[in-house]
Amino acid sequence: MFGECRTQIRTFVQMIVRDYDATEEILQETALTLWKKYPHITDREAFRRLAFTVARFQILAWRRNRAADKLFFDENVMELLANESVNVWQQKSPPQEYLEEALQCLKEGERKLILEAYSSRLKLREVAEQQGKTPMALYKKLQKIRGKLVAFIQKRIQGE
Repeated sequence: MFGECRTQIRTFVQMIVRDYDATEEILQETALTLWKKYPHITDREAFRRLAFTVARFQILAWRRNRAADKLFFDENVMELLANESVNVWQQKSPPQEYLEEALQCLKEGERKLILEAYSSRLKLREVAEQQGKTPMALYKKLQKIRGKLVAFIQKRIQGE
């Protein structure tokens, strides 16, 4: 599940530490901590929130280890930045909420197909093979489902 939120976590960490190598180090420590201490969590949203929290603590630990380096914020400022950043990243934007609602309105098979096509690491060709369809047939099916999602989201936005 870490792979699903890795990009968001990376952006969050990089926004605070502003150092590519440190970001990679913190990501590795975050992934390792999640893997060792929390292998039992299966809820995606709970895992995502936990991943941000672990990353925040890893940032603070990284900062403490480098306290002698110059040009760093003091620990209180770093903690404040990390806390505020977690709050911002954990808030869902209306379009994200609308997408989640739209996905729930799809038929079960459509929802599974769209999630398989866009959430897995499989290529579209591989998903098509699993579904017993040609890649073109799968592409057209996904295009219809995306159209339903867009229509739902547009209705929600216009209804505000």
